[in-house]
Formats: sequence, C-alpha cells, structure tokens
Amino acid sequence: MKKLVGIFLVVIFGISLIACSQAATPATETSTGSAGTEVSSGNGEALRIGYIENFASHEFYQNIIKGMKQTAEENGWSLEIADANGDISKQISLGENMLAKDVDALIVTPVDAKGVMPLIEQAEAAGVPVITEAVPLEKQTCYVGIDDFYGGYIDGQAAGEYANENNIVPKVLVVGAPALEVCVQRVEGFKTGLQEVCPEAEIVVEVDGGGTKDTAVAVATDALTANPDINMVMGINDDSTLGGLLACEAAGMDMSQVTGFGFGVEGIAAKNELVNPDSSYKGGLGMFPEMIGRLCVEMAAKAANGEEVPVAITTPLVVMNGENVTEYYEQDGDSWEIKWESVEELGYTPRDTVEIQK
Repeated sequence: MKKLVGIFLVVIFGISLIACSQAATPATETSTGSAGTEVSSGNGEALRIGYIENFASHEFYQNIIKGMKQTAEENGWSLEIADANGDISKQISLGENMLAKDVDALIVTPVDAKGVMPLIEQAEAAGVPVITEAVPLEKQTCYVGIDDFYGGYIDGQAAGEYANENNIVPKVLVVGAPALEVCVQRVEGFKTGLQEVCPEAEIVVEVDGGGTKDTAVAVATDALTANPDINMVMGINDDSTLGGLLACEAAGMDMSQVTGFGFGVEGIAAKNELVNPDSSYKGGLGMFPEMIGRLCVEMAAKAANGEEVPVAITTPLVVMNGENVTEYYEQDGDSWEIKWESVEELGYTPRDTVEIQK
C-alpha cells in the first residue's frame, strides 16, 4: 500500500532540545491531546510506527519512549524503537531499515539536523510521513517540541517571585550548555523572566556543564571558588541544576541560603528534591517528556491515516515546585508516574510555522 504523502513545509520556528520560540509570551491557541481510536494501515494490519532515537540512555528520552509505548498500546498500534546513540550514520541506517519494513509513519529525534536530511528525503519519496521531535528540519510532516525560551522565561519569573518573597537578592550561577541553541534559549528566557520580576538580580557567571552532572559539579566548583557570593543556581536540565547544587554543598556553603531552579524535571531525582522541604531545589520547568512522546505518536498516526496535522506543535510547560509536582506526577515507590488527565488538561498549541535550525 502506498502511504499518503505528508505535508512538508519549511517556514519559521525556533529549535528545541534536549523545541523553541523566541517569543516571551505564551501561545494562545490550545488543543487538548488525547489518545485516539485505532487506526488501520489500510490492509487490515495495525498501524506501524517507527521511532529512531538519538540517545535513548538519557532519562528524558526514556520517559518519551514510555509515553510513546503507552499511547501505542492503548490504540493497538505497532511501535518499533531504535537507538542511534548519537551516531548520525547509524540513525540513517536504522531509518532506512524501518522504511524497508514498510512502516506507515516515522518519528525521528535527529542526531544532526542537516545530516539526517537524506533519511527524511527517502521517507518523502516513499510517501511516509515524518514527525520530528526536539529538532525542526527543512522538511517534516509535523514538528513536536517545547518552547525553550518561553519555558526559561516562566522559570525565571518563578525564581524572581521566590526571591522577592524570601528577601533574596539573586546572585546567579548559570550551568548551561552553550553548544546547543535550545539551551541558549532556555538561559536567555530565564534571565529575561528573572530580571523582569527581580530587577536587582545579577547573573554572576555562566559555565558550560555540558548537560551532565559530573561536568556540572566540576565547572560549578571552579565558579564558586572565584565567586563565593553566589546564592542561586540555574541549570539547563536536571543534571546541571543538581550538579551545581552539589558543588555548593561540597564547598561548605549554607544550603539554607542557596536556591536552585532547574529546567526539565524529567527525572526521579529532581522530583524527589522538589518534594523534600529541606532541599535547596525550589522549582523547575516541567517539560513532561511522556506527553511529548504521546503527541509524537498521535501525530504520526493521524498523518499516516491521511488526516491533517499541524506543521508544528508546542507541548505543555509548567513550573513545578514542592506544592504542585504531585498534581502532575504520582510517586510510586522509587519512581514517579505521570497523571495523564492533569497533563492533558494543559493542552498543546498547534502552529502553522516552524523555524529551522541554522
């Protein structure tokens, strides 16, 4: 069976990680995402969806995959997942294998925006719709991801409000990852939101933590040695924030006087810290990777069935803290499970433009 040709548009939107927009205000047009009805491939078989991951060992993407699997299972769709493990050549090969197996739709988290284009073009030639996650390309049926600048912006606003309420003049250590545009957008959004609410806040130093905890600890330790007046840590993901706070603790700082605000809250450790009243980690931008996975699979199924899908979807974001994290996640032993109904109520924002990564 020939697959229906997906809609490929090249327009303007901002890249995401770890999806993003340069706007500092929330989107207004919102639709609620939910599991759909079973879709057949047209030959009586269950719909077949392939997902080529870029780095499946990361906790964020493990949760994306969890959301994908649950959504596919609920709808009776077949889902095949393969991990490129950061290797663009491997990602191309894995994608070609899936196309050879006649998948009805392809989801890709690109290792490299330009390097993955041969695979996208092969899918286009085969009439297979392509959903991209985190990294918008020159061609795709639908792009699914967060608005990094806006996420950083509301996270910064929350940090400023916390500082004002607690009579803190923030002197901030930013643990970033400047090689990734999405992380740059998170930091710029955070600075804008923080200083809008708390004009006296000072960004003392920005370091490159590379997105990993060990590196974050090392570079934050050096920064604290040179800047002992730091009292707030902002990190571009869970590991960056928690690594920066670990460095503060190791330096013998009074942790009751240190505040952490992060980005992601994708993992178990960050949620555990948020519900710990003694923790310095006071807030983090919730990205809901499980919901990202659900929306990727839903858009893939719709496109494969010939239904119209948006050019881009901005997924929901909420600043989470010790008071509201349990509205969206439920602790289950050593893990945390998403509360689908609460997150789906946040909705998602369909867009008719997508900005391509330069």
